[in-house]
Amino acid sequence: MEPWLGKGKRIANWGPGAKNILFFPLTLLSFVFLMAVFLRVFLYRAGIFTTQKLNCKVVSVGNLTVGGTGKTPLILAMAKQFRDLGERVVVISRGYKGRKKEKITIASQGDGPLVSWEEVGEEPFLLADRCEGVPVLVGKNRYEVGRFALENFRPTVILLDDGFQHLKLFRDLNVLLIDCTAPFGNGYLLPRGPLREPLSHIKRASAIVFSRVSQSKNLQQIKQKIEPWIEEKPVFHLNFFPMGFVSIGTKKEEDLTLVKGKKILAVSGIGNPFNFHQTLLKLGPQEVLEKVFPDHYFYSRRDFKKILDAGKGMDCIITTEKDGVKLERFLGKGSSLWALRIEGRITEGEEWMDFLTKNNHGFE
Repeated sequence: MEPWLGKGKRIANWGPGAKNILFFPLTLLSFVFLMAVFLRVFLYRAGIFTTQKLNCKVVSVGNLTVGGTGKTPLILAMAKQFRDLGERVVVISRGYKGRKKEKITIASQGDGPLVSWEEVGEEPFLLADRCEGVPVLVGKNRYEVGRFALENFRPTVILLDDGFQHLKLFRDLNVLLIDCTAPFGNGYLLPRGPLREPLSHIKRASAIVFSRVSQSKNLQQIKQKIEPWIEEKPVFHLNFFPMGFVSIGTKKEEDLTLVKGKKILAVSGIGNPFNFHQTLLKLGPQEVLEKVFPDHYFYSRRDFKKILDAGKGMDCIITTEKDGVKLERFLGKGSSLWALRIEGRITEGEEWMDFLTKNNHGFE
């Protein structure tokens, strides 16, 4: 079917330059966005906008693109690593698409969620559910949330979720994630492409973490593309490992053989559904059908009915943990969902723990 520009106007009638005409407004907006990014960084570097510092170590995990690069599994792993070193850890998130309007929300005091995912977003909720002994706070102004954390929880380490662009807060370590399966999209900035900043801003990072390395054959090409800005920064490889399945609602756990030889429906509303699908395929199911929704999708009861209808004749329905927290409210008698639990691990890179325990790399 030919795409339509509007009533009576088909691209086919416009000739080979039609796509360029369509993309021109987005390209122009991307250029405007680029100028705004450059101006903002310049104002911080010039001291016109101030970067504020907290009286504890701050470690940011972020990326250059929109969509999933694996920040949540890495934050989970880092929170546990710092906790096991004896540090008092607090995670701070902005709460993307959360409905709470308060400046600061305590999602967890370290012993499970205190709010719903609708209030703070699925990622902070999942962190609150999985980070035992680690408080999770939510707010747009991460400096103000950090001050609140210091007054109420006395952290020695604050983990800043999705903080690469949050220049207002000084970071001792600035970890940049790059997904090897979808590193830079089409190379354009928002809104034409997925980039939040130009690649040259990689130089602000303290370290580069390449995620999903085992699923990509293009690691060397990616490294060559960004080589001018990596300089002498430490480089690490992050891979994700399936650990088992958790029943949504009952929290019953099963090992990875749950899907072996089975017909399964894979349901996801995440930034990179392809990787979720590929992970399931490696577990040996007989058949995998996909039902994919947009990233951070807000499911309705109608959506859930469509999922159940698509799952008829299948042995089980599998989703991600992020999607599981949003679908749980629809579960009733006769319906069941399983979430695949994933663990992130640094699999290559010299002395990851030494890097984490270093101090004061700071914002460059």
